[in-house]
Amino acid sequence: MVSKKKTEVKKMEVQTIKGFKLKASKINTVEDYYKIFLDFFKREPKSLYSKEHFWIMGIDNDSYSVCLYLVALGSENMVKVPMTDVFGIAVQSKATNIVVAHNHTTRKNPEPSQFDIDFTNKLSHVSQYLNINVLDHIILSALSLESRESIYYSFLVTGLMDFFKQDLSYKLVDDVKDILDKEKQDYKLDGKKDGKVEGKHEEKISIAKKLLNLNLDIETIIKATGLTEKEIKNLKI
Repeated sequence: MVSKKKTEVKKMEVQTIKGFKLKASKINTVEDYYKIFLDFFKREPKSLYSKEHFWIMGIDNDSYSVCLYLVALGSENMVKVPMTDVFGIAVQSKATNIVVAHNHTTRKNPEPSQFDIDFTNKLSHVSQYLNINVLDHIILSALSLESRESIYYSFLVTGLMDFFKQDLSYKLVDDVKDILDKEKQDYKLDGKKDGKVEGKHEEKISIAKKLLNLNLDIETIIKATGLTEKEIKNLKI
């Protein structure tokens, strides 16, 4: 979790791929994440505001930022980010925690797409095997640049980061044999197929109930589970 202990800011510099240098700062809140990424984004030429960016900030165990990088620069509606680049930077910088961020180029409020949710879920699970904690994923938009108010989306604030830690969808296996053995077991008897489909649906229902308890909005739950709006509303009754 984010430390709230107040201490003196360390005298170090945060290096970036772009050559910018920012003074390292104590990270106390999610709002701090947002402000650091926004400040970094505003340093870009305005001609690049229309492209999606993906950043990573490394944080040590004392909640100080140790690195800040622009990992990838994409098109107007997409940015491709290899997992190896994200964690390669974290390992190289000896960061025990990371916060990632990207921007949406529209002037709408920055809500995550299904791809954003799936990517963050996978990022969270891969990190567990590297002992690097993914604290949050922040999404900015054109409104973030223009408004004096704080406009962003936080996966931590909405409860999705905690949910990802319990989700086994991206459980890693050691080799291909494990995958093949799992498939043989799942489809050993044709009669089990229907039950498997039903079981997956019940699992989605269970996940949706947990997200409702976290007070997540229906649109986010739809993206996370694939259930219909009607199915989710019926769970509230």
